[in-house]
Amino acid sequence: EKMVSDIVANTQLKSRYEDRVEDYSRLTRELMSELKALQKEKSSSSTINTETIIEREQTVEDIEIQIELVAADLEDLKVKLPCQDDTERTEEINETQKSEILAQNMISKINAPVLRTLLWELLSFTTKIEY
Repeated sequence: EKMVSDIVANTQLKSRYEDRVEDYSRLTRELMSELKALQKEKSSSSTINTETIIEREQTVEDIEIQIELVAADLEDLKVKLPCQDDTERTEEINETQKSEILAQNMISKINAPVLRTLLWELLSFTTKIEY
């Protein structure tokens, strides 16, 4: 059950990360467009409309703030997401999961009194090691 919820959570994180990457790309394109328009507005030697220039500068600042927020969100999501590029780590996790499943299957076949005895022995062994 926990493994399923972990998979669902990771899928949701990946989806959110991809959405935020798209937002970041869109905002970057929008910023470039606004900067070009601002530059064109400033360089036009005919009528210089200071109101339009101020408006465009405010728009650029707003987009920059949005980009910073999206970038911060991307960093947070990147920390939460498991490493996808590290195939060795993925193989290690798969091996761990396989061994855990095998151990669970083995333990599920043991009757309760034997299982309690094994658990008791394991606990006493680990406490002896600690002291």
